[in-house]
This record gives sequence, structure tokens and C-alpha cells, in this order.
Amino acid sequence: MPDGTFREVAIRVHDGTSAPLFVVKVTFELIRNGPSPDGRVGT
Repeated sequence: MPDGTFREVAIRVHDGTSAPLFVVKVTFELIRNGPSPDGRVGT
């Protein structure tokens, strides 16, 4: 398993009714990198 954290973001678009027109789901992983040579973390 990679050393990261998975996040899921859901965006629901609707026109005022109860049913959404469409739902966009994005799943991505935040990877924790070690310090880079210039001293910044995560770049």
C-alpha cells in the first residue's frame, strides 16, 4: 500500500428539483513525500 491518504469529492448539480442532473465523483490520493532537496515538503 502506498503511504498516502485517499480522498473522494462528490459534486452534485441540480436544477432545484430533488433529483440531481449529474453527480461528479473524483477520487485522488494525497501522497506524503519526504523533504525535497530544497527543503520544502511535498513538492
